[in-house]
Order: sequence, then structure tokens, then C-alpha cells
Amino acid sequence: MKHYFSKLLLMVMFIPWVLQAQTTPAPASLPYTCGFEDAAENANWVIQNGVATNKFFIGSATNNGGTQSLYISDANGTTNTYTVSAAGYAIAYREITVATDGAYSISFDWKTYGESTYDFLRVFLVPNGASQAIVPSTSTTAHTGITASASPESWIAVDDNVKLNLSANWTTFSKDELQLTAGNYKLVFYWRNDGSGGTTPPGAIDNISMREVLCPKALNIAVNSISLTSATVRWSTNSDASATGFVVEYGTRGFEYGTGIRQYTTDSTLVLSGLTENTGYDVYVRSMCGADSGDIILPVKFRTLCNPINVSTFPYIENFNSYTAVASLYEYSSSNELPNCWEFYNNGTNGPEGTHYPRIYKGTNAAAPISNDPCLILPTYYSTSSSYLANTAAYGSMKIAYLPI
Repeated sequence: MKHYFSKLLLMVMFIPWVLQAQTTPAPASLPYTCGFEDAAENANWVIQNGVATNKFFIGSATNNGGTQSLYISDANGTTNTYTVSAAGYAIAYREITVATDGAYSISFDWKTYGESTYDFLRVFLVPNGASQAIVPSTSTTAHTGITASASPESWIAVDDNVKLNLSANWTTFSKDELQLTAGNYKLVFYWRNDGSGGTTPPGAIDNISMREVLCPKALNIAVNSISLTSATVRWSTNSDASATGFVVEYGTRGFEYGTGIRQYTTDSTLVLSGLTENTGYDVYVRSMCGADSGDIILPVKFRTLCNPINVSTFPYIENFNSYTAVASLYEYSSSNELPNCWEFYNNGTNGPEGTHYPRIYKGTNAAAPISNDPCLILPTYYSTSSSYLANTAAYGSMKIAYLPI
């Protein structure tokens, strides 16, 4: 009997160690992807909700493809909603091994509305051995060191210390060429709400991807020195980039990548020649690193210049019917479309409502010469009840539109 109880005691002492070993996930290797569809991988995520009312769950209440995601819920995971008045924070993380020093990219889909600077998501990489540990909530206060725009010491702010909120729709976040040293990191998603107000949905995460960047992409792509038939494309790379050359591809606005004109260079600038005047173009720059190539990013857009109108072509007629019109007389934006060959002229930037822009307007306001017929509206000073031409000496400088002739 004594021998039996000795064996039983050993078994009881051994069980907690076995259970602990089973609940300590092995770090993930790179490349890593997670859409929360794999139950075995989901079990490797560590969720620390502490005493929070609004907790992280992996479930099917919301997703951006597939059937599941990681999200905050105040209903045990059945809904992606939160109790606005219940302050607290929650943490979910996955440990990941970075095998070598280098550049890495992280992307994921997210949504949360929350509240201003009070209810939000934050994203970090926390090195193992960081001076400040990840601590589950034991009260309704925020995690030490984390605010809407600050991070604990030695934590890497994947989000560049910019909170994620005020978007009820799924949005893709992408961080390129994050420089990391070899070691283990925890990829941390942090939710915080302060109990003062807010709007559902709270935080939700899906489609996570992290990988080593084998060929860093071209950065800061810009087009300048634009003329009637040429333009200069410039770009940069990280100082330690391994790119051996670059492929520049361009074509008229909206062309499909792979069907344009391609030129190869080992420089960080290229002159595009033989262009057509008054024509919109898209241009891509892709880095090359031997057998590898950098990611393709959205094209840079530009338009070649116009020849001034020759007096022999008069009379010049423009009825503005073929351009996008705004419906508000007070809508000022640098993205407002002007007719081809018209240009913005700016003699300053400090107008009373910010920089004012001409725009093509279509509506029923008395300022329109003909009701619901597109017309060019000049810059105006905005007041709460009316719009009238500003005196630049009194109200600051504004943009106007002109046509070279």
C-alpha cells in the first residue's frame, strides 16, 4: 500500500509539469500566416484577458474571409461588440522566431471604431527578455506604458505609435522592411477602452502575415522634371538594401502591370522620354536582387504638360461637362479635378479655412450660372452661412486656376 501511494504522489507531482508543457506553445517560424481557420494554430495564441469585461476571442462573430478571426467581445465571443462603460484592456499574442538579422514585413486586416484617443487597438513586437513584461489586466487601468501614441520601453511599435480605430470596415495594415535582430518576439495585439464612451465594433484582427523581406522594395518613388514629352522618376532604398538593379515599368493611366514599357537601371533615377503631351501615366519601380524581386506597390501617377493654346485655335470653348463635379459649394480639396491643361496657381497656403482650391461644381446654388450645369467655381472664403470671394489681404492666400495661352 505504501508503495502504491508513493507512485500516486509522484504522478500528482508530475501532472502540473505536463500540463504546463502542453500549454506553452512552440514559437512559430517564418514565413508565418494566420487567418484563424486552423484550430491547432489557434491554440498557439496566448490570450490574456485578465479581469476585462471586453475580452479577446477567436471565433466566428466576424471575419474578413474564411469563417473566423480574433476579436473583442463582451458576449463570450458570440458577437463582436463591447460594453462601452466597462473600462479595461485585453492582450492576445503569438510568439515568433526571427532566425536572422534583417528586414521583415508584417501585414494584417483590422477593424474597430472605438472612440477618439480612448478606445483603440495597438500592435507591438515584444522581444523576449524585454525590460517591461506583458501583464494581464488586474484592474480597469491601462497597461503600463501603453497609450494611444506611446509604447513601453523596448517594445517595438509595429503601428508606429499610431492607434488603430475609427474604422468600422476591414482595412489592411502593412509595415514593410521592419529591421529586426535574430531572436524570439511576441506579436502582440492590445485592446483598450476607457469606459467613457465609444462605438461598436471593437477590435478585430484577421489574415496576419509576417515574412523576411529578401529584396527590399524601392522607396519614396516620385516623378518630377515633367515636360511635354518626358519626365524623371526618382526613388531610394534602405542604406543596407541588397538590390542590384531596378525595373521601371510605365504606361498610360490604368494600364495593367506587365503590359507596359520596361526599362532596367542600376541607378536610382531614370528619365522617361518619348511621352505624349497632356497624357496621364502610371509608373512602377521594382527592385531586383538576383533571383528575387521586391514587392510591387501602387503606381505613381503623373501627367505630361500641355502646349499653351495657340491664338490661331480660338475661340476656345470648355463647358466642363466631362469632368467630375462636386455637389457642395464649400468642398475644397487638392484632389478636385480640373480640366486638362488647367493648372493650380498658389500664392500662399494660409487661408482662413486652410488652402482653398478651385473646383468644378454642379448643383442648384445661386452661385451656379445655370442650375445643375457644371461650372468652374473660384476660391472662396467659407462662412457658416454663405460663400463669397475672399480678399487675400484680409483672409490669407488661396489657390486659383488658370489656363496657359
